[in-house]
Amino acid sequence: TSRREARNLPGSPNLEAAQAAEHTKQTEGGPTRAARVISPMLYFLYTFLMALAAPVGAVCLALRPRYRSLLGRFMVVVPAIGERPVWIHACSMGEVNTARPILDAFRLRWPDIPLLLTVSTVTGRVLAEERITSAPITWFPFDISFLVRRFLSRVNPRLPIPPSRNVSARTNESLFADCTSVSFT
Repeated sequence: TSRREARNLPGSPNLEAAQAAEHTKQTEGGPTRAARVISPMLYFLYTFLMALAAPVGAVCLALRPRYRSLLGRFMVVVPAIGERPVWIHACSMGEVNTARPILDAFRLRWPDIPLLLTVSTVTGRVLAEERITSAPITWFPFDISFLVRRFLSRVNPRLPIPPSRNVSARTNESLFADCTSVSFT
């Protein structure tokens, strides 16, 4: 018998280890049938509830002058930036401060590559408009399917850079569902 056949013979240590690993994966490590069913159900429920909450949220924002500018997150205007930008998302003030040196470094190293900064809060937007001069600034859309898809199709980023994990699961899924949509060239 060849070495390959010997590895798979009953009683061989390699075969027993593989069988034990498969058993562990099926009983402990792998997702259970319930998890494979519940996860899509929770995602659907989240999507449904976000769609229901959006009109109520829009009314609440419209009634509060301090937060009225957040209505822009429902209809994000993407600035004219030419080709595919490096997109940096800074949720709020602290992340705008974190993004500033990243934007400046990109601008110095690759001056011909367009940049885009998105923000999610009023204070983050105000700070970005005061301190960021190396990139256009716009809102990051609310986590509603069609808003995220429309934003990503308009921006079509060559490289997304979130300084934190405040980018929604829907956005991550949309960005990385097709690895060819994000390239480093």
